[in-house]
Amino acid sequence: MTKYAEAQQIPDTNMQHPSRSGRLAIRCLRPDLSEDCERDEREMTRIGVQLGYAVDEKLVVIDRFREGPFTTIWFALQRTKADAVIVPSLEHIDGLEQSIRLKAELITVKDEKILERDPASIECAALSIAENNVQS
Repeated sequence: MTKYAEAQQIPDTNMQHPSRSGRLAIRCLRPDLSEDCERDEREMTRIGVQLGYAVDEKLVVIDRFREGPFTTIWFALQRTKADAVIVPSLEHIDGLEQSIRLKAELITVKDEKILERDPASIECAALSIAENNVQS
């Protein structure tokens, strides 16, 4: 079951620095779907900071003609070890919300929604860690 939570409405900030929580978010954008890329970048940063994330300064640009959106996002998640992916809207990830949620929370600016990480993937990761600890 997908769980949604509304993002808190707090004052706008320009912070892109690490948060005290130690959680990291990446921002993903498909420029062909954005009316104003700079505004979308600012809004993704704002919502990430509001939710207590450090926001990676590098924007993940999704070019559906160069390589698939899944590959682009997955490599960014691997590179950063991010806990969340922030997008202007679900359109920017082209139906990949379930795949992303295997690895991270998914946050949308448009509806200010948080799609939590898939609980099954968290359980699998915990079992894998436990098995590795037993074998060591």
